[in-house]
Amino acid sequence: MKQLILALGTVGLLSTAALAQDKKEADLKVELLKKARTELVDQLKTMGLEEAKVNKFADCYMTDLDKNLSYTEIKELDGLAEGAQPSEELQKKLANLGLECAKILE
Repeated sequence: MKQLILALGTVGLLSTAALAQDKKEADLKVELLKKARTELVDQLKTMGLEEAKVNKFADCYMTDLDKNLSYTEIKELDGLAEGAQPSEELQKKLANLGLECAKILE
């Protein structure tokens, strides 16, 4: 009986640790997306686009990234050096993101 209680306690601790890690990654993902949104807005503003459209597009695109990319993939994008390309698999995913959002800028 003691072994069963110990085993259940261990499973509980591991579950709690996994949930804490998931929350940490979720929080970090949000921070990375905020940073990416700021950079995107700054770049689009230099193109002379309307601020309202720029913000609406950035919100749409960040939502798309959040829904379709994992924390690890967003972290990979954030860590890329200037001019470097992400992995081939990630490039394929990115090719389909934001297509609906692009209509906002028309």
